[in-house]
Amino acid sequence: MFELYPRNCAAALDPKLFRHPTAEYRGAPFWCWNTKLDKAQLLRQLDYLQEMGMGGPTIHVRTGLETEYLGDEFMHIVRACADYAKRRKMLTWLYDEDRWPSGFAGGLVTRDERHRARHLLWTRRPYGSGAVHAINTSQALGSRNENGSLLAVFEVELDETGCLRQYRRLATPPPQPTPNTWYAYLETA
Repeated sequence: MFELYPRNCAAALDPKLFRHPTAEYRGAPFWCWNTKLDKAQLLRQLDYLQEMGMGGPTIHVRTGLETEYLGDEFMHIVRACADYAKRRKMLTWLYDEDRWPSGFAGGLVTRDERHRARHLLWTRRPYGSGAVHAINTSQALGSRNENGSLLAVFEVELDETGCLRQYRRLATPPPQPTPNTWYAYLETA
């Protein structure tokens, strides 16, 4: 069984280990890959990390990566860096999200719309009633994109403080919405 910190089970702290920690007890900073990957340059950077006392890198792909994420060249370079670090008694970690958000693998997962995030758009404006402004951001914002489906329409009455007084679900959208007509759409990010 692989144990990352085997010396944690020791009865007492080893002063020698404390003064000269092995790779697993040293820093492993994010190593941002954000351009066309150059194996020779990356191997030199590993030498620099070791000179600085790091226990190894955490490979972290960032915006700007020109080498295909998870492609053959990318994986070859990951393996070369991991092997090179191992020969120098360093550990290599792979932050495998390709930027953000978690789990989309640089678009490989979300290429299939079934695997994309969804959000509820709760609005007084029905689809087709005005301009849609696309938001291109790396933040987790739900934005109106009018690519969804109507789930339900409601008549909603709020009190003077903006709190819900009452509501009722409508069977169909009214031909002329009122200020109290609200639409619930399921949209895909």
